[in-house]
Amino acid sequence: MTKCKDSYINRKDLIAFFGVPARSLKEVLQDAGIVLRANGTRWSVVFEALGLAADQSAKHWEELTKPLLTASQVAQDMGRTDPSIIYRWANPSSPNYSPDFPAPIDLSFGKRPNARNRKRWRRADVIAWQSNKPQPKYRHLSKSGVVPSPSQVPSADPAPTTAVGIFSLPQVIDGDAQ
Repeated sequence: MTKCKDSYINRKDLIAFFGVPARSLKEVLQDAGIVLRANGTRWSVVFEALGLAADQSAKHWEELTKPLLTASQVAQDMGRTDPSIIYRWANPSSPNYSPDFPAPIDLSFGKRPNARNRKRWRRADVIAWQSNKPQPKYRHLSKSGVVPSPSQVPSADPAPTTAVGIFSLPQVIDGDAQ
């Protein structure tokens, strides 16, 4: 796996990446715990604030450094005129909730409840959803800030299960003893 070298991102590029007006950048960075140094920061600091490891494959690095999309941009890319449907698809309490739709990135980092205008999506995630492909799997930081080794990460494809009442039982495979 080819890894990318951490690089510098300036204030102007942070505004474009987060998709916020210049006047809102300070608030987003404050909520994320990002402190600017020399009017910018490093991608690894941005990744860490988003719960991601800086140790990503080259393909994922490219996807993760592209500007995040607002609900309006997602709606426009999908040929929909109303961005409110994007929020409804992403909201588990909405009757229009779509569990397969990519979860939004909360730029308020939980510090500003109901900040709808602070939800963003990765273009790669939306494209994968639109084309019925699996969501990209990025390396995440654990709660302690340490990147788990591949052997510590649970398999992305757990054994299929069948729901029975409130329990999930392993699916019986032909030829297994019952």
